[in-house]
Amino acid sequence: MSILRKRSCAVVIALVVVCLSTLLSVNRSLGSAADRVADGFYSGVKYDGYVHKSIYSQLEQRSGAAAGLVTIGANYVALGDVTEALRSARQELANTMDGGDVAAMYKANTALQTAYEAFVYAAQDAGLSARDQKGVDSYADTLSGAQNVIAAAGYNESVREFERKTLSRFPAGLLAPIAGVDAPVLFE
Repeated sequence: MSILRKRSCAVVIALVVVCLSTLLSVNRSLGSAADRVADGFYSGVKYDGYVHKSIYSQLEQRSGAAAGLVTIGANYVALGDVTEALRSARQELANTMDGGDVAAMYKANTALQTAYEAFVYAAQDAGLSARDQKGVDSYADTLSGAQNVIAAAGYNESVREFERKTLSRFPAGLLAPIAGVDAPVLFE
């Protein structure tokens, strides 16, 4: 117990307490700010004075429209392969959306876009009924519109701004990794 009475021991204990409290404070404040930016993926972001729709909600729109195209495609033998590719891509998107991994959702959305484009191209020559063609056109509009909203969503810009204005500055840039603060993930 005599070691606790030494001045050097008291200084070391004080330094450890200060360091740990600083890291805890950084984790709470910077982590909270990073979480608010990351939450914009699910709730939308306010960027450049405009409230943008969430990317997640647009992925839901795209997934639903892709399911509609799969339902139509199932009625046409000529669309079998592209329908299966679209069904598979849509299922992968749904699975990644359940997992919450933003980078995986981006990859799955890109695969969905490729499968959707192949489906629409094949559907032009598949001899669809007027009703089914109208359905394909409607679902295609939904898929394209949602993709356009995603492209203009402002989420990536808010992440870049957070990284530029907060995480790249001293001391946040130095302390964030030590404190266990993860930067929000870009949707790209």
